[in-house]
Amino acid sequence: MTDALQPILALLDEGLNLYRRNFAAFVLIAAGWFVPVAIAAGLAVAAVSWLDGAWAFLLLMAVALLLFPLLIYLVGGLSRAAAAAADGRPVRFREAVAIHPLRAVGMGCFTIIYAIMAQIASSVLSMICICPLYLFGFAAIGALTNLTSGSGMIEAIAMVAKR
Repeated sequence: MTDALQPILALLDEGLNLYRRNFAAFVLIAAGWFVPVAIAAGLAVAAVSWLDGAWAFLLLMAVALLLFPLLIYLVGGLSRAAAAAADGRPVRFREAVAIHPLRAVGMGCFTIIYAIMAQIASSVLSMICICPLYLFGFAAIGALTNLTSGSGMIEAIAMVAKR
């Protein structure tokens, strides 16, 4: 068991060392995302307090939609920084977040399509695997309840047959 865990633990340790050695650069990249998001969230909360129901909801949805590209830049920037650190190069903020807008759009489209496909696959697997288990489980519980309740089912059938 210990022999099987050793490579996994070594990989995790190497990853943590990578992030620990370049902690300041990773925090700077994350702050480059967090500061605009915090400002946008603060402005949205202030604007929602002046608006009523439907307009407030629409504003929050618009802000969430507009912040999606910033999320793409965060994930892409952190990935580029991790790749640079793994290669032994210094992690530079400008190099990490220098993602061409067309590439960011492509990553966003891929992310949305992948999320939809993953949700469909998850739902299909759930319908195929989990739902029958629920049905058979409820049927088994009903059968056990019927067996332990005596002749309740026979009385119900007899009552329906009289009508």
